[in-house]
Amino acid sequence: MINRTQRSQLATTLRVFLAGRTTLDEFWSDPPHGWMRDRGVAAIVDELDRWSADKARGAKAPELLDRRMRDCLERALVFLQADLEYRWGGVNHVPWLPWPCDLELGQATVWPFYSSEEFLAALAQPRLLSGRRLA
Repeated sequence: MINRTQRSQLATTLRVFLAGRTTLDEFWSDPPHGWMRDRGVAAIVDELDRWSADKARGAKAPELLDRRMRDCLERALVFLQADLEYRWGGVNHVPWLPWPCDLELGQATVWPFYSSEEFLAALAQPRLLSGRRLA
């Protein structure tokens, strides 16, 4: 089930974090309780939680993110603005691996999108991220 309100709320919080205007602590200061009704939101929040577990809480995105991780979070932001169901099995689509953006396994490289086709279609009609396009 797509919950546009939940997706918009997480997208706004993530966009502000990616812009370097909040710290990791500030990102998590508005806990995602209640966001979990949308499976896509739940999966992104879960992955962000696992990724950030060992990160400096007072740091901002530019200090924490390498290019690959930034690309992954930007893809998550595009996904949150798309009207697509989260199609990976379960919330943790690959529970034995730490962060889906580090995968080099075919379609997993476009996570949280399920396929390259979904990702490219969402990029063709962006709601956010005007300017630079992800490839």
